[in-house]
Amino acid sequence: MDLRQLKYFVTIADSGQITAAAKRLNIAQPPLSQQLKLMEQELGVTLFERGKKSMTLTVEGRALYQKAVDLLRMFDEMVVEVQTLGGGVNGTLSIGTTLYSAPFLLDRVMSLRAAHPQLTFKVWEGEPDRLQELLDSRAIEVAITNFPVRMQGVTIHRTKPIPFVFVTPQDWTDDEQTPIHMKEIVERPLILLGPVYGVGIYNRIVDELHRFSDTPNVVCECHDSTMLFRLVHSGFGATIVPESVLSLIPAHTFRKIPIEGTDLSYEPTVVWKTGAHLSNAARAFLTDLV
Repeated sequence: MDLRQLKYFVTIADSGQITAAAKRLNIAQPPLSQQLKLMEQELGVTLFERGKKSMTLTVEGRALYQKAVDLLRMFDEMVVEVQTLGGGVNGTLSIGTTLYSAPFLLDRVMSLRAAHPQLTFKVWEGEPDRLQELLDSRAIEVAITNFPVRMQGVTIHRTKPIPFVFVTPQDWTDDEQTPIHMKEIVERPLILLGPVYGVGIYNRIVDELHRFSDTPNVVCECHDSTMLFRLVHSGFGATIVPESVLSLIPAHTFRKIPIEGTDLSYEPTVVWKTGAHLSNAARAFLTDLV
């Protein structure tokens, strides 16, 4: 059994089907099925329970899966470390971000890409807990979340806080040059991005609204960022987001109004595993930050 076969096995397990795994691996289905059969014969166990539409790991398969994932990760890290010794910023930078930190990531990636055009990227979006899992498994080297950071075993670098703004449909009559007070905002129909993108941020907004009203006018809690902005655009209600997030969507679609009476802000915070090896690409990403 070799690393190639282990990669095949892990891909089949992740895909749940031979056909889907073959597509991901860019190989034909029969050779992939044959390699799996050879692995099972060599080990003397059945690795998958075959269903009509899917394949699930057996007890023996689950045990091999975790070991295989760890071994493949260690192999990838070894390759990265050896490449790093050769100098230069190349290869692939794997990085994760929360939704609210995406504009900060975009700026850094664009700058890094301009300086090192041969560099490629893998980007994940997720909640802080998911980013912690990706860091722990070494699927990513760097993550961008919000301060305060509740992750374990990481080094952090705080950046400049970004104020929240009140975002309304374009046809509302608010003056974009005149700040709106939180005591007025709580009376407007509000759409909030739910805690799927970080309980901490959601709770901070809700707590701030309750400072001014026992019953703020929250008409919708949305758990999808695309749907959130579509609802605002349609006139369903307004929302509260970090100002930088609006750089990801067409400016003419909304009105952006400064908020007064609150110190709500979002502070993108760069984190990485303490003591972990960082590739030259990751080091370049952190340049001028630390």
